[in-house]
Amino acid sequence: MTDGQTVFILVQSHADVWDGAYSLSARTRVPACGDGVLDPGEECDDQNGNAGDGCAPGCTVELTEVEPNDTPPGNPWAYPFVGAIDPSNDTDLVSVSIPGSNYSMLVNTFDLGGGYCGQGKLDSFLVVYDGTFQSLASDDDSGDGLCASVSARTSPPAPTTCACRARRRPPRT
Repeated sequence: MTDGQTVFILVQSHADVWDGAYSLSARTRVPACGDGVLDPGEECDDQNGNAGDGCAPGCTVELTEVEPNDTPPGNPWAYPFVGAIDPSNDTDLVSVSIPGSNYSMLVNTFDLGGGYCGQGKLDSFLVVYDGTFQSLASDDDSGDGLCASVSARTSPPAPTTCACRARRRPPRT
């Protein structure tokens, strides 16, 4: 849209039986990096201008991961850990040091402010392995939208590391 341009909004019923009163809201805004809305040209928008939090002040993604990282030992986990499932058949392996036995770990994938999990554009799958690569837990869509959220518990003897593998979920059929 350009300054002074007139736009029109058409409101109509979806079916003959859907009628009644409604309220319409419309507003304009100037797109800006750091406003929490993912605009064209932005890779992320986390509502701030802070560097080092995964989304740079210029609304570009700050990756923590170093490719290739799909086989052991993977990337060591650090906060914040920001990765990308790119290309679509990518798998990311992250190693996490466990301080002792009988610990639980909650692992989540999130998008970077674009709403991609809720919109179905990011569909991650998580597996948490123990230090011998035995699966402790896995999840597909228990997080926000199609993002994954998994809880795993370590048991004695304590593994020195756990590995979390994130990958894109295969297409649904």
